[in-house]
Formats: sequence, C-alpha cells, structure tokens
Amino acid sequence: HDLVYKTSLADVDFIIFTLRGKPAGQGGAVARRLAAALKPHADKAVKALFYLGYAKRVEPLAIRRLHEDPWADPKDRPALPKLDTAKMVAAADKQAADAGDDFLRQRYRMQSERLYFYAEEFSAAIAYLDAHIAEMTAEDSARYRFLDAGAGALWKSKQYARANYLYSLVFAGFPPLRKSAKISFHPQEEADWQQTLQLAQTPKEKTQLWQLIGLYKDPVRALREIDALDPQSPLLALMLVRSVNGVEREITEASAVGDNKAISTIKAITDAGKAPKLPVWQLALGHLYALAGDAQAAEPYLAKAEAATGQDAAFKAQLALTRVVHRVKALRAPPPDRKGLAADLVWLKKQGGEVTLDAGEEPKDLETNRTSHFYAWSKVFLSHLFAKSGDQVRAQLLAPNFGSDFFADNAAIDRFAAVVKEAKGNPFDTFLATLSPPDGNRLDEAKGINLLYAHKLAAAAAQLKDVRTSVLPGDPFLARVADCHDCDHAAPQTKKYSKSEFAARMAELEAASEAGKPASAQAAFDLGTGYYNMSYFGNARALYYDVLGSMGDLDPRHLALGEAQKAYETAIAAAKDREFQARAHYMAAKAERDAYYVAKMGPKGYSVEMENPTFAGSHFAALKKSYADTQYYKEILAECGFFSRYVQGRK
Repeated sequence: HDLVYKTSLADVDFIIFTLRGKPAGQGGAVARRLAAALKPHADKAVKALFYLGYAKRVEPLAIRRLHEDPWADPKDRPALPKLDTAKMVAAADKQAADAGDDFLRQRYRMQSERLYFYAEEFSAAIAYLDAHIAEMTAEDSARYRFLDAGAGALWKSKQYARANYLYSLVFAGFPPLRKSAKISFHPQEEADWQQTLQLAQTPKEKTQLWQLIGLYKDPVRALREIDALDPQSPLLALMLVRSVNGVEREITEASAVGDNKAISTIKAITDAGKAPKLPVWQLALGHLYALAGDAQAAEPYLAKAEAATGQDAAFKAQLALTRVVHRVKALRAPPPDRKGLAADLVWLKKQGGEVTLDAGEEPKDLETNRTSHFYAWSKVFLSHLFAKSGDQVRAQLLAPNFGSDFFADNAAIDRFAAVVKEAKGNPFDTFLATLSPPDGNRLDEAKGINLLYAHKLAAAAAQLKDVRTSVLPGDPFLARVADCHDCDHAAPQTKKYSKSEFAARMAELEAASEAGKPASAQAAFDLGTGYYNMSYFGNARALYYDVLGSMGDLDPRHLALGEAQKAYETAIAAAKDREFQARAHYMAAKAERDAYYVAKMGPKGYSVEMENPTFAGSHFAALKKSYADTQYYKEILAECGFFSRYVQGRK
C-alpha cells in the first residue's frame, strides 16, 4: 500500500538505487523505511519496483481527464503531453522479458496497452493488442484491463465488431470493469453485430454477447437467443426480469396479449419446461397475463407457481403481489362488495409504502420498488374504473387531479366531502379517507373561488368569510394605463387583501354600484378593476393559484372579461366628470381588447395579435371622438403606444 500510494516516482528510483548499492541521494522517510524493509529480497524487489516505476509513468496520462468537464469544447482541453511512447514501450518490453515472471510480464503488457490508448495512438494500441493478446491468459486484472484498453482503441478506430466482442469478455470476466464495459458496448447496426457474434469462440461467449444486447436494447430477443443456445443458461433469469419489467412499463388497459412478443417468448420457454427454476417462469408468465387483464390465461400458471414447494421469501412475496394485481386488473367495473378490494389496497400500501402518480401516469423504476409502484398503479387503474362507472368522487379520491373541472363544480365538491365524512364503517371508503384528501378549508376555499369566478359575489363572500386564505401580492383595485404586475406587487399598499377580503369587497362594490347614488360610478369602476385584476390579464391571478379546480391561466373563467367591461360601462353612464369617464373608457377598452385577443388564441394560449395589435374597439373610438380635450387623454396618448398609433391612423 505504501509503495503504490505513498511513494513518488523519485522515491521508487531512490529505493531501486539503494537496493542496488548505488548512491541514491536523500530519500523521504517512507522511501528509506521501505528500502530497509525490502533489502533482504533485493533481487525480486528491484524487478517489481521497475514495473511500479513504469506504472507511475503511465498513470498521469491515464487519469489526466478524470476531472475535466465532459461538456467542455474539445479545443479547450489540455494538449497531450509529449511522450516517446515507442521508446517507453520498448524499455518496458525489455523489462518484461528480464522479469522471468508471468505475473509481472502481463502487467507490463497491460500498462503498455494503456499507454498507447491514453496517448491516443490507436493504431499502435491495436498492433500491440494483436501482438500480445495470446499471452494474456491469466484470468485476472491485468488481462481484462489489457482487453479493455484494446477495445477502446478498436472503438476509436471504428472497428466496432471486435471492440464489442472484447467488451463482452471484460463484462463477463471482470466485475470491477463491468459497468464501464456495459456502457461502452454499443453495436452500430445489425451488420456489425453479426460480425461480433462470429467472433465468439464458444456458445457461452455467444450467450454473454446476447446478455449485453438484452441489457443494452432488446431483452426479449436476448431471451430467445440465449434459450436457443443453452436452455439451462444462468443468464436467462436476468433477461426474464428485464423482459417482464419492459412489459410492466408498456402494458395498458387495451393491450393485446397476442401481439406482445415478450409474453409470447416467455410462454414458449415456460411451456417447453426446460428453463431453470421453472416455477419462477410460471409466476412471471401468470403475472404478465394478470397485468394484461387476461385472468383466464393467468390462472393456470399462477396455480402451478403456487403449488411449487421450497420457494424462497422473494418468490412468495411476488406471488402475493401478483395475486393482488390479478384481482385488480380482472375488474371491469367497481365491485358491489369492496371489502376484498379495500384489503388488497391496504396490503399494497403496507408492503410498499406510498408513491404518488398522477391520473394516467404509468409506474416507473419497477425494479427498485415494485410493490409501491403497483400500489400507485392500482389506484390509477381503479380511478379509471370508477370514472367510467360515473363515480367521479371515488375516481378523484383514488387518483386526484386537483386541476380538473371536477373541483370547479361546487356540487361535486360537496359529494366529495360527504364520502370522506361518511366513510366510517365502509372499509373501502375508510381506505379512501386515508389517502390525504384535501381538508375542509381547501374545499371551502375552492367553493368560494368558484362562486367568485361565476360572478356570484355575495355568495362567494359568504362562503369565504371564515376560510383561511392567502394574501394577494398586489392591490387588486389598482388600475394602470399599462399593466405591470411586478410594479403593482412591489408598490406600497395601505390595504392588503386576502382572498376572503377581496371577495367581501367585491360584493360591497357590486351592491354600491347598483344603488343609483353618486358614489355608484366609483364603485362600478372599482368593481370593474377587481374583475379585470382577477383575470389572467390582471395583477391578482394569485386568486386562482393553488386552488382546487383551477385549470390554470387558460381556464376560460380566468380569461373572461365581460363583467369587467360591463362594470366600466356602468361607471361611464353613472359619472358626470369627463376625466373620470375618459379613464373608465380606457379601462373598458383594455377589457374589450383583451377579450378580442382571447377569441383569437390558439390551443396553447398564444395570439400573434397580442404582440402586434390591430383591434381598437368601440372605447378607443369614443376616447378619440369625445375626450381629446381631457388631461387623462394626454396621459394615455403619451404612455400607450398602441393608442398613440391608433389616434395618428398608423398601424
């Protein structure tokens, strides 16, 4: 350990000179101690130290890019050090010949191959590989590192067939390099893959090659080919697992079992009865049929697996899981008696823990946490069944989609809350109540916001009166010439409104705007501003953020501006002051134009006219015709570029 990791190249030279009885200068404390310890074995030690010195000369080249940024431009990488590699290899070959020791000789060969590869002298590396591969017979580190460097040189020289063959030998024979060999293995096309197969010396080497194909790309093809070569191959088990995992990820409610190559391949091998650990194959096939929803095909194989004796705990756990999957996937509608279904879901949750999937999402990483993902899958699958049967409440409890239109309906929210509240004594609904449904405060908030966007302001205020809600980031009754949400949010606010307080104020303004009193014009204007700011275009979009049933910015309710325009027009009619009327006309124009943009929106919400507006509307026309003498007219003319172009007749 000290020789390899605690001595420098100079220290190694010091020890060699000391052991040979030649002047060696002043070595470090570790070097002096090692020299004294090795003195009784000087002849053998010197030969080993010559090899160590060679290895230490190669190593800096081998690790020079270890800490480089892989995304860096190749032009920015440090240049290769200038080495006389041919001279270094020639000296190493002489030392290898003089060593009289196969162990050292093979390590010299390995270091020379690495030297050529890391010096990017790939032709020389291939030539050295060809010259010495026959003597690398020991099944040890030196042989496989020699082959690995040679495979790299072949790959860099686009000799893919032979490179992949050598990588398969490294993968099969040397676990420390297995991961890198797997990553490096990469057939380019079928032609070079067939050439690789022809290089295999034995059926075992061919099965190893097919195993890599299975890990790299196609486990089903690998399964079929390995079985044809050796029905008793231990490599079949891994390919079976990979094939099963592939089907688990791909299969859906409508999957046709007969069209699935993995299932048909596994069935052929299972039915032949020659595979090692046959009950495992029977269980795997029954599992896939169960997942595909083919209960009739699944049952015979599961029964055989269940009857097998002497199986381990993992087998029994998988059988129990498959039985649950079998029962769940066999359902075509929610069963009238759901006690057994509740017990299955409770068992899955207890065995695997909670993993959340969105509605329609397929489970991933099945190899690492199978039960938890099948628990998540079962809830999504059952959610679809309940939705098809018309029971949207239980569908949402199993796989909630809080941005769906289900929670935009207050009657649906009430049905949802009732199922949770009345679950006691019903095993299935009791289980649903454990799935962390939204609490009463969130449900009440959603109902209030739904009423607000339905423009039922008094009802919204009453609903939200005692509900805990967040504070809006800006003044929702602030009206600007040019919208600037960040400016509104950053501006000092004498009054901060929570969502509940906003709803209450909107209800007050609605009542005041209809009173026919002098203050009704201002109330109608503020009401219009509140409506505008609670839309997608305003500064109070936080009203619908993180609310059940909110479908986001493109929710039609959040794009509606008719009530805002109507309120501004009420303000215009009630007002006597022309400056006030001009201001209300401009705000009505904003609502009018935004409504026009909404009508022009594509499916993703984008409208070219938002960037290059051409629509002016009736309120711009009214401003131009009747309010040019007002101070506010001059302000909007200076601040609104589109209005300025409109007034001047420019586009």
